Amino acid sequence: MRVLKEYKALQRNYLKTFNYQVFAIELSDCMQELTFTLEPSEGTWKNGRFKFKACLEGYPSSVRVSCLSDIRHPNIEDFGGICLNLIDEWNTDLTLADLIQGILFLFYEPNFEDPLTSYFECGSEEPAEDFMKNNIDERFYENEARVDLVQNIVKSTFSVIYQEPTCNHSQIALEC
Repeated sequence: MRVLKEYKALQRNYLKTFNYQVFAIELSDCMQELTFTLEPSEGTWKNGRFKFKACLEGYPSSVRVSCLSDIRHPNIEDFGGICLNLIDEWNTDLTLADLIQGILFLFYEPNFEDPLTSYFECGSEEPAEDFMKNNIDERFYENEARVDLVQNIVKSTFSVIYQEPTCNHSQIALEC
């Protein structure tokens, strides 16, 4: 059966195939459902874990996919549907690997012009830009705070051992 063959191929190679961004690929006993977890390594959704379920009842002729995670994304509903041309235009030449790659692609190239969720609906692109900017800025400040915290911990831990060199103005050839 094609589903089983593709599933076995995914199990052998999915970490490298998807650059370590896909985890826990499982096929139901009746081979009608495939679940998988995506963890984008870059972008707005970096390090988020999002679980999906593909209904394979009509596979390879058709496939339906839903998100099983809480997510704010223009093309993925919280605990619901996914807006992806690949799914709408599904044909027998496509594989389960193509499906997973297509959904992963949405995390890197979301389509703000045709949002699935009402949160992103608007006549202009301003909400999309604001969303990306706000999420990126949040991450930037979170990372800056982490760096400051680590630096302070290191300084306080090693302050007894390491002391900042002091500048002695009486020494020749030293610049302060």
